[in-house]
Parts: sequence; structure tokens; C-alpha cells
Amino acid sequence: MIKVETWHPRREPRLVPMAEIRDAYDDTIDSKSSMFTWEPQGYPEDTLMVSAGHSSSFIALMYERCFYLLWDDEIKDGEERWTIESSGQPTSIPRAAITTRRRGLEILEEALDPPALFAKYSWRDF
Repeated sequence: MIKVETWHPRREPRLVPMAEIRDAYDDTIDSKSSMFTWEPQGYPEDTLMVSAGHSSSFIALMYERCFYLLWDDEIKDGEERWTIESSGQPTSIPRAAITTRRRGLEILEEALDPPALFAKYSWRDF
């Protein structure tokens, strides 16, 4: 199950089966701030979090008890901080950690295999 939380106009959490994640993700496009969290039962050290806005997202992965952000090494000045809304609050995130909304869904759909996610994408310690 994926925990889906939206914040506008108020916090609204719900659980969604993985088979329905695409529809749930698409349903939040009008929400100013949405958070999707996958945590396998019994393994809280492998948790995936996707914060999705209208057109962008940022993705965090706790893997083997370390916390990482998805990172785009091709972004010039990637360490520059940008402010986005996450969990209903302004949040300062490195520019290279901000990706497309579509990428957030792509990674959510692969959440069941954290080792493969970690190997397939570029991550940076957070």
C-alpha cells in the first residue's frame, strides 16, 4: 500500500493499493502539494517518498538506513537551493533534486524493489 497525503485545502491521508497508484497520482494533479510514501511492512529502513506538485516532484529514498535524494548530475548549479511546497509547507531543496512530475510516478511504480531503484538512478546523500 502507498500512503497518499494531500494538503490543500487541508491534510487528507488515504491508503492506495500499488495497482491503483497511477490513478491516485493523476488524481492529485490539482492538489498544490501531495506526498506518496511507500514503506514495506517490517522494513522501515527502506522507505520511498515522492513529493509531487503540479509539474514537478522530488524523490527521497531511505535505503539501508541512509537517506538519499534522487539527483540529476546534469543540472548546472545543482546545489543551488530552490523553494518548493512539500507536505503543505515551503521546503528548500537542491535544484538537482527537483525532477518532473512524471518521473515521480515512474519511480513510485518501481517502489517494490529498493535495491533496483538505488542501482538504476543517481542518488545523493541528504
